[in-house]
Amino acid sequence: MESNDKHINLIDKIIRQEANAAEKNAFDQLMKEDASFKKQYHFQKDLEAVSKSQEQHFLKKQLQNLEAKQAIEIPTEAKKRSIVFYLTRMAAAIALLAAAWFVFNTKAPSSEQLFADNFTAHPNELTKVERGTTQSGATASVSILDKAFNAYQKGDYKIALQNFEEYYSASKDENVLFYKAISLIQLDQSKEASTILEKLASSNIKIEASVVQWYLGLSYLKNNKLPAAKQAFQKVLDAPGQFRKTSAKNILEEI
Repeated sequence: MESNDKHINLIDKIIRQEANAAEKNAFDQLMKEDASFKKQYHFQKDLEAVSKSQEQHFLKKQLQNLEAKQAIEIPTEAKKRSIVFYLTRMAAAIALLAAAWFVFNTKAPSSEQLFADNFTAHPNELTKVERGTTQSGATASVSILDKAFNAYQKGDYKIALQNFEEYYSASKDENVLFYKAISLIQLDQSKEASTILEKLASSNIKIEASVVQWYLGLSYLKNNKLPAAKQAFQKVLDAPGQFRKTSAKNILEEI
């Protein structure tokens, strides 16, 4: 894939210390945002180290063998030119074999792997707003919402889900459905999460549209619905702002 080739070339420049300032900035950004790129970098770096070590050992041995064979038969200057030419060809062949091995053994990640590499639970953006705009008579509901987010932030998504549902029943606040959907994804109920996020995508909630589309795309990936996932991630790219644009672009190039 074009993106994979670009990533390989970028990593190669970084390893060989040939990258310019713009390429270094792009590398740093990808290392922060793209888990698959980070894995590819460490793999390529290890491969380079092994290849270099093996190449040096092999070339040294070949040089010793050639010097032993040609010590009498070839004059000194001619012998050096012959050895340099031979070793250059061998080094190129080893590099080509290493690159071919990398290409043929680097498979495109599955939708499940892409999901695992990119999914993290969205942070709480709701309770601070709710505490400042609580409607009269909603004190009990706000308390339930606090309990929901306490459980959510601790990773206790089953308890969080129960409290989000109870809060929604009392308040009818659609914003909380977004976090219910995230909890469902964490509980391996991504189909139900997709249904909720699809409705929220056309609702006027406080969560940004690009954030909803990002998690909708991830829920589709979890369900292996690739055409629908592509549409969602494309909407992330088309949305204003920079939320997950690099990650969405990388996923689109992989599926």
